[in-house]
Amino acid sequence: MKVAVFGLPASGKGTLCARLKEKMNLTHISSGDLLREYMSEMGSSCSLGKTLGNGNFAGDELIIHLIRNALPSDGYLLDGFPRRISQKGVFPVDVAVFIRIEVDTAVERMRDRAEKEEVVRSDDNTDAFRQRIKNYNELTMPVIEAFRAENRLIEVDGEREKDEVVADAMGQLESMK
Repeated sequence: MKVAVFGLPASGKGTLCARLKEKMNLTHISSGDLLREYMSEMGSSCSLGKTLGNGNFAGDELIIHLIRNALPSDGYLLDGFPRRISQKGVFPVDVAVFIRIEVDTAVERMRDRAEKEEVVRSDDNTDAFRQRIKNYNELTMPVIEAFRAENRLIEVDGEREKDEVVADAMGQLESMK
């Protein structure tokens, strides 16, 4: 199964993907992790850090290249891709999972994450986070709506406990096989 996972920043996409990876034997491909790894390899000469640090998305060409190199031939979980309509259809997706949370919850989780992590993400500051939410609403919500129109969207309430979110997503994904 080829699954795209959507949700506001800090909605729990990474957590859900980590659990689904184990339960469904799928490869988890996180666009954020790929971009952070790329920036680490490129060092201080990489201008991508400023783009992401301001809450903006990476360019299509770069992220598509990074994902293509990481993509297995069998099942996978795409975490953070596609982010724009122009990216939809680049890689096969059987079903999309949308984790719904309130913006206030996302902001609270971002702050909690920033306090707990040893290395703070450059895009986990309030201004960048608000820009990420704006970009998400303007650019990514149309992708989600396209999956909904195609009857290939599963929605889960991300305000619940992690185990409940995972169980809900698993149940809905199993019913789509």
